[in-house]
Amino acid sequence: MRFDFRTSVTVLVVLIPFSWALEKSPASHHALESRSTDDEGWFDLSVSFRMKREESSSSPLQKRSEFPASTPVILKRSPETGKLVLPRSLSEALTMASQVPEIVKRSLQRRTALARRAMRVIITWYDGHDLLKPACFDESTKWAPTDDSMVAAVTIDWAGKPRCGSFVRIEHLSDPTKHIVVRIADECGGCPPKIAHIDLTVGAFKKLYDKDVGEVGGLKAKVVPCPREIEKDWSKEVIDTYGPKETINIS
Repeated sequence: MRFDFRTSVTVLVVLIPFSWALEKSPASHHALESRSTDDEGWFDLSVSFRMKREESSSSPLQKRSEFPASTPVILKRSPETGKLVLPRSLSEALTMASQVPEIVKRSLQRRTALARRAMRVIITWYDGHDLLKPACFDESTKWAPTDDSMVAAVTIDWAGKPRCGSFVRIEHLSDPTKHIVVRIADECGGCPPKIAHIDLTVGAFKKLYDKDVGEVGGLKAKVVPCPREIEKDWSKEVIDTYGPKETINIS
């Protein structure tokens, strides 16, 4: 955004009082905090500016459409505090506004990546000898899941299937507050080809449905980052639940 020095700018949003009000007002802070965000904590905020007509302008009236009603500014949360990082001055806000095209581009790329990771899946469960020798781990690890492990096997012939070692969040069909996170540890040889099918351990399946249900389709699922507590400490308990940290790259 470029401003001519001859143009006087009336700023309708006073940023410093706005920051103070945001911190002091629980209702306002809650309203912003509750806005939807993407996986990196970004969300959109519109800041409005009104432009005064230059005295030399020949037109007594100017159409509202000649100037944008608002300028989008994209804010990020502080990784230390989790609070919104607000511009501290008008110049900082204008600098942020000037970066909007590139920021919007990155935001769209993130949202596109999220959309690609989202899927609708069929879930079933497996146990017994099918748990042995999971394809995603080297045999030298001598690791195999148990019924209590939170892992899954995916259809072999499935374009866009989650890769070995990926963490996948799966939601209950009618109750979105009920969900599980499992790690891809194997391939499902008995699953029909070209179908988004995730075969769960009994323990994982039972966190969503009774074992007797057997099969459920149309569930929302998406690849998610490795949970922080797991990434920080790949303990024996974590390995028992999700498998060894290192996986084999298989197509």
